[in-house]
Amino acid sequence: MMRLVDILARKGSEVVCIEPERTLMDAAALLDERKIGALLVRDACLQGMLTVRDVIHTLHVRAVELQSLRVRDIMSCELALGRTQVLEGLPGGVGQDQGHGVGRADVLHGRPDQPAGD
Repeated sequence: MMRLVDILARKGSEVVCIEPERTLMDAAALLDERKIGALLVRDACLQGMLTVRDVIHTLHVRAVELQSLRVRDIMSCELALGRTQVLEGLPGGVGQDQGHGVGRADVLHGRPDQPAGD
């Protein structure tokens, strides 16, 4: 079984966050600057996740609105959350959708509002 501790050891545990009211352009710049594929969206607590895939889909479907869109307008709100020991129920590992409707996962240390790296 794949352990999240091993994934974090390989990929690192830094978590990059953005506020839901920031623009989509701000988010795209942050994703590009950090060379990462996803941002956690949070204000006082975890709100969702924004991925490169979300940005690309929005560019394709809502290009005319791109300058005015906010992160909250396109972020994913339904997240698969796992503890740092073992992520159960996600065959194939984190971030891989194999017919189970899971394309994104976040790792928590102890509290639902405390992602790994915070």
